Amino acid sequence: MNISFENADKVNGLLTIQMEKADYEKQVEKTLKDYSKKVRMPGFRPGKVPMSLVKKQFGTEAKAEEINKILSEKLFDYLKENNINMLGEPLVNEKQQAPDFASQDNFEFIFDIAVAPDFKVELSDQDTIDFYDIEVSDEQVDNQVKMHAQQLGHPEKADT
Repeated sequence: MNISFENADKVNGLLTIQMEKADYEKQVEKTLKDYSKKVRMPGFRPGKVPMSLVKKQFGTEAKAEEINKILSEKLFDYLKENNINMLGEPLVNEKQQAPDFASQDNFEFIFDIAVAPDFKVELSDQDTIDFYDIEVSDEQVDNQVKMHAQQLGHPEKADT
């Protein structure tokens, strides 16, 4: 698996993940084995369906599922390890073509990442910060409690 990150400018970046068959093959085989233990097909006892039939019916689905799991795991691990301060979530790049899980073995995924810009806040002796001392009356607290009781409360039968 090959992961690369390029900063297009100060706030935009491109993260490219190239995945080969060897990167996901073991997990797909494990998933298919789990499927074969649980799948029910006419003419076979549960758990005794031949692996070739399981691969034929569920192979593409299992491959897509495992590639998506590995992709998200590696993507966020890379961002965490390299301390990339990201805004929002990674978005699939416009140039990214939809993968064909049935026929492809090698995949390339491209993500747009909004990088948080570096900035410093410096305060001087001349800067002031307003501080408000807010007093809450008992009447305001009671009104708030009544409002929450009306919105969130529910009637119950009581003996007295």
